[in-house]
Amino acid sequence: MFNFRHLKEMNQNWWAHGLVAWKNLPKAICACVLSFVMCFVIVIHGMFPFVFGNTIGRWLKYLHKL
Repeated sequence: MFNFRHLKEMNQNWWAHGLVAWKNLPKAICACVLSFVMCFVIVIHGMFPFVFGNTIGRWLKYLHKL
C-alpha cells in the first residue's frame, strides 16, 4: 500500500516532492470541500428522491462529457 521508494523511482528529492505537493494543495482542499458537500446532497436525495433530481443529473451529464 505504501511505496517508500517512490522518490527514487521518480528521481526526486524531498524538496522537489514537497513543492509539487504544496502546489496541489488548493486542488486537494477543493476536492475535500466538494466531497463534504456532496455527502449532504446524497443523504437528502436518498430521503427525498425528487430533490436534486434535475440539478445533479445535469451536472453528472456535464462531467461525463468532459
